[in-house]
Amino acid sequence: MIDLHSHILFGLDDGARSLEDSLAMARIAAADGVRLMAATPHSPASTACMVYDPQVIHAKTAALNRALQAEEIPLEVVAGTEITYAADMAGQLERGLLLPYAGTRAVLLEPPYAGLPESMGVTLFSLQIAGYRVVLAHPERLPDVQADPNCLVPLIERGVLVQLTAEALTGRQGDYMRRVAETLL
Repeated sequence: MIDLHSHILFGLDDGARSLEDSLAMARIAAADGVRLMAATPHSPASTACMVYDPQVIHAKTAALNRALQAEEIPLEVVAGTEITYAADMAGQLERGLLLPYAGTRAVLLEPPYAGLPESMGVTLFSLQIAGYRVVLAHPERLPDVQADPNCLVPLIERGVLVQLTAEALTGRQGDYMRRVAETLL
């Protein structure tokens, strides 16, 4: 199994605080059958971001992979970013200021919590024209998606992938979020 969205890299955002935390998260993921995990720290535009530097992210990813091997945890971690929605994302990606998944042309996009902005179509188009495949992070949290899940259909028809939060599906975020996530699924 592949986990496309994690905050496993320590000391970068609201995720793992230490290498020990990262290893604990890795053990849980591996026990659940995850074999490849994308480390997706929050981008600089996020209020959850503490440190964002592509070189630091690559270095911490390499250090974590070495620790995983030493601990014999059957998990590989690759670098990425949970990119907070902004009009200039494509330019930032092209300049290397933001990281796509594992050096590919796929990106994890976190929409504003207020909902899908009117400019979303144009912004997604600019990412797609630049050759990026977009994965939309946790849409079940968005009020407009909760009110009308079909508002995602035009994005999906344009090739946007949708990533649901596992805790929403399992009910750990409450019955309402579970029902929304199940509807989207």
